[in-house]
Amino acid sequence: MGLWLCRKKWAVMLVNAVRRRKVVGAYKAFLRSPDGKTVLKDLIKSTRLFSDTGIMDDDELRQLEGARNEVRRMIRLAHLSDDELDNMLEEPLINE
Repeated sequence: MGLWLCRKKWAVMLVNAVRRRKVVGAYKAFLRSPDGKTVLKDLIKSTRLFSDTGIMDDDELRQLEGARNEVRRMIRLAHLSDDELDNMLEEPLINE
C-alpha cells in the first residue's frame, strides 16, 4: 500500500507540473500579444505599480497592494524581462 501511495503522489505532482506549464505558457502568450500588452499596461497604470500610492487609508492601501501583487505575479509568470517591460511601457496605451 505504501508503494501505491508513493506512485499516486508522484502522479499528482506530474499532473500539477503539466498544468502549471500550461498556465505559464498561456500567460507568456497572452501578455506578449498586442491585446495582452494593452491589458497589462492598463493594470500597471490602474494599480500604480511603479508610482507612489499617495495618502490612503489602510483598507484602500491593502486592496491596492493585493492588486499590485497580482500584477507582479502576472509579470513573473510571463517571464517578462526588465527590458521587455520597459519597452512595453514606453508604447502609448490606447486613448492616452
